[in-house]
Amino acid sequence: MSQRPEKTGYACPNFSGRIYEVYNKYLHIFNQNNHSKKYFCSLWALWYISSMQILCIDIGRGTQDILLYDSAKRMENCISLVLPSPVVLIRQKLEQTISSGRTPLLYGGNMGGFALRPYVEQLKEHGKKIVLTYEAAKTFNDYPEELLPLGVSLISDDRLPECMSQAEFFPIKTGDLDLEVMLAGFDTLGISPKLDGIALAVQDHGQAPPDMSDRRFRFQHYQRLLKADIPPIDWAYMRSDIPAYLTRMQALADSLPKDLPLLVMDTGMAAVVGSLEDQTVAAAQNKLLVNIGNGHTLAVYLQAGRITGLWEHHTQRLSAPQIDSLLDDLINGSLDNEDIFADGGHGAFINSPIHKSKNPELTCLTGPNRALMDGYDYYLASPHGNMMLTGAYGLLKAYLAKYKLLQP
Repeated sequence: MSQRPEKTGYACPNFSGRIYEVYNKYLHIFNQNNHSKKYFCSLWALWYISSMQILCIDIGRGTQDILLYDSAKRMENCISLVLPSPVVLIRQKLEQTISSGRTPLLYGGNMGGFALRPYVEQLKEHGKKIVLTYEAAKTFNDYPEELLPLGVSLISDDRLPECMSQAEFFPIKTGDLDLEVMLAGFDTLGISPKLDGIALAVQDHGQAPPDMSDRRFRFQHYQRLLKADIPPIDWAYMRSDIPAYLTRMQALADSLPKDLPLLVMDTGMAAVVGSLEDQTVAAAQNKLLVNIGNGHTLAVYLQAGRITGLWEHHTQRLSAPQIDSLLDDLINGSLDNEDIFADGGHGAFINSPIHKSKNPELTCLTGPNRALMDGYDYYLASPHGNMMLTGAYGLLKAYLAKYKLLQP
């Protein structure tokens, strides 16, 4: 029997939540009037909770940050990894095809592919074609036929076996996660996870109408959540709740076993929730939370637990003085959505009814590019002593809350 878990930032045995769920599920096996068997059932439920494992993966443009949470361990002893993101690995394979005589054949699921588009254009410049299945093509454009001017050939899935059998093609599988490959990698290290659930973060722009910018469409999604005053931890979806227009998240869900409990979340908001696992950040009532990622920078003004404003931009288009200025504008409520959009960003939103223009007690930085702000007097958050796992910690917190496994 697994040892009783030590206390962490999360609830391990949760008597008001999962214990009773498990208890009631198995109680029908026994005579309900037999107190000894009820007691045995309770012990079994406690053991089940004490060995709960949740795989949390924050999938960004540069890295995928992985936490294998085990409720029987202290957080610092849980397995964590920072690996190249799937888009980086696929980019490397596309680079190989440029220097070879083979034709890249992309098949699989929709994934984050903005960083891959230049390589498709390079192939065209070299006079080479690229072949995509319709679903893989959505990695580059929600409307695959719009890729045809780039010299792309589209094929149906039923033609895939024929093409893959031909030596001229270089098969490349698309997708934000191949769970079998991930678990096989763990296995080579002598680790055999028994997953009770999985939590994943990606940035999903959503399937915009053909005549709308995907940046505007993404920010309209943000505005709906902000106007509804949804707290950061609830910017997450269980499998059945994913909006149909969030096609990247839906593709992830479709790639996983149907009986595996799932939570998906946007990468930026996962980092916001994860930064609150830093005790100094959590203690402040009014705070600016800034995640400077490899692809995007998100700044959120949190006042008494409520999002009163935020902006989102592409990191590569920002300088340190620009970020500092945008943070000042977020504080005083003078941000203009159209200004940020015109500058190539996603947008900004001030929730005027609840926003208060006053200096935050703390401005904290997370993300792999936070060194951009070296020299500024901002707090460098380090939840559980591991800044690169900030998003994964946020995923875990959101998963446990959504599945009602957190203590009240």
